[in-house]
Amino acid sequence: MKTPRRIQPWAFSAPLLAVLGSAACLEPKDGDLVIQQAQVVDRGECIASLDETLYLSRGTVDLAVAQSYTLFPLVRNNIENIRETKGYGLSDLRLNTKRVSLRRAKLTYRPQDEIDIQLRDREVPLSASVDSTGGVTTVSVELLTPAMAREFRNSDQFLLRGSQGEVRPARTSIDLSVGVTIEGETQDGNPVETNEFVFTLRVCNGCLVYYPASNVADGGPAPNCNAATSEETNFCAVGWELPVSCSACQSFAPDALARQLCQPPL
Repeated sequence: MKTPRRIQPWAFSAPLLAVLGSAACLEPKDGDLVIQQAQVVDRGECIASLDETLYLSRGTVDLAVAQSYTLFPLVRNNIENIRETKGYGLSDLRLNTKRVSLRRAKLTYRPQDEIDIQLRDREVPLSASVDSTGGVTTVSVELLTPAMAREFRNSDQFLLRGSQGEVRPARTSIDLSVGVTIEGETQDGNPVETNEFVFTLRVCNGCLVYYPASNVADGGPAPNCNAATSEETNFCAVGWELPVSCSACQSFAPDALARQLCQPPL
């Protein structure tokens, strides 16, 4: 097993709320089918990283720019394939492979903070397979859908209402514990289910937005986001885990209300 590595947080003015670190590896016999860890996103390829020495211990989604959030569980199949372990040939038709076809992910939402919206448990269909005897695969599971993001964005926790009826976004956050269980079946028809993998997701407004020194212009606090900037933006998974410049915030904000979060707080 490789020695896990830790990703150091970036030195930005906005807090980095997601924790990236070394994975606590499961023993090979912890279960027939296990969710081992949550993979980080390879932002160069815009896919889940295949590096098993890194994991995401918790997630952050900033509704100022993001419209959904996807988790990438790493699933390991610990069922032994007798044909492989005993060295039998393919001609022995009495033996069945223990490769598992993954069918669905079951999501259970448990808010850690009081919220005024109702989160319903969901099932997400999957189409993937994982080889027996220690095979691994990564699947994509949308924890926060666009509809759920809009519901959070328009909830009382995420809005401030003035005495004259004016509305502006509140810089706030809530934590969700999401239980993820994946179901599948072996090729000989036996159902199999993973452990429940509990993942903490922080849903926030503006918590990842930061203000580069280049974004200083007249007419507002310094720094602000009134000046143009040539800073490059990684367009992959904007608003997940890592800080977002205020310029990128203005480009990705889903509406005019959310765009108010691209400027420093008053």
